[in-house]
Amino acid sequence: MEVVIQYNPWKQVLVSGILLLAIGLLMVIFKQDSLKWIIMIGGVFALIVGALYVMGGMKESNNLGIILGVALIVIGIVLLIIPNVVSDVLMIVLAAALILIGAVSIFDAVSNKDKGGISMAIAIAIGALLIVIGIYALLNLDDTADIVMIIIGAILAVTGALDLARAIQLKSAS
Repeated sequence: MEVVIQYNPWKQVLVSGILLLAIGLLMVIFKQDSLKWIIMIGGVFALIVGALYVMGGMKESNNLGIILGVALIVIGIVLLIIPNVVSDVLMIVLAAALILIGAVSIFDAVSNKDKGGISMAIAIAIGALLIVIGIYALLNLDDTADIVMIIIGAILAVTGALDLARAIQLKSAS
């Protein structure tokens, strides 16, 4: 007699959907505060992993493991003590990236004049828009963090809702 166990992932998809939807909604509601919590959670993980590296390095006489562990512990402490500064640095990096991408887009459009007038004009317009958004982001770091968290939260919430719908389909198919 053969026992057949049928795998049906609807429960995992359901749990995933609920978690993604909840996390996404919390990010949309709490905006920049959720970024600080994410940074602090990252700090806790860095401390834990750093401590494990240090202990493993000491146990195996691995200086590289000890150095890596100490670096992770320092990063973890920084993330926990000054999450606001880390958040601002992340938003500055994002703003700088937008400005750089915009400038490269404009430079690329101007240097490739053979593409045609409309595509060049669109590339220049998009590049200019990215530069303007980047400058705005630099001047308004808190607003930028809020917008980024809302966008990421909305994406997670939609993904969670889609997972919930998929879980219902999987449940009804089984």
